Amino acid sequence: MDSQSREEAAEIKKLPTELLEYLPAKRWRRSIGALIAFFIVLAVFLGFMINQNIRYARSEAELNRYETLWNSQGISNYEFTLEGRVYVDSGLLHSKITVTVKDGVAISKQLEPMQGAPSAGELQFDNLDTVPKLFAASRKTLRDANILSIPAVSARINYNPDFGYPTYVSFGGTNLLGRAGYYSYQASFLRVLPYPLPAK
Repeated sequence: MDSQSREEAAEIKKLPTELLEYLPAKRWRRSIGALIAFFIVLAVFLGFMINQNIRYARSEAELNRYETLWNSQGISNYEFTLEGRVYVDSGLLHSKITVTVKDGVAISKQLEPMQGAPSAGELQFDNLDTVPKLFAASRKTLRDANILSIPAVSARINYNPDFGYPTYVSFGGTNLLGRAGYYSYQASFLRVLPYPLPAK
């Protein structure tokens, strides 16, 4: 230590201790540490966002591919079974129906009795009663999961490999109390009907 450094150290020792906190010594180290921590958190967040956007783009491309498969077959008269579950504050909404579609429009819906878990009520299927509406609802599910962009929320869609229609769609997540905002619906037993439909 040279003489000048010794003199500065002696002067600092003479200062009242409450003034020492205003000296710049080692403060830059704390600032750099905070800056490094900020950039690490930022990098993790950006990595998650990029990964989320890649997954969304892949899921949307898959949905577009199956929707093109469905549309390429020109099916407008069909029958399918639809089962749905929605978890709400009052419990589980759970219903199952068979839908008959003529010229792309649902003309009849037959509610099937549900067995098993107690239900808080029945679901309305007006926004899911044709395959194009199933595709629209599936697209909204993907978009909602992408907008929320949090690991606790996920969306899953399965498709029929022959016809292309969505067979299973689920959206939801968990919190400390259990399931939150969770729903699923399942389409099955699609049967193409003859055209024109026989009179009933």
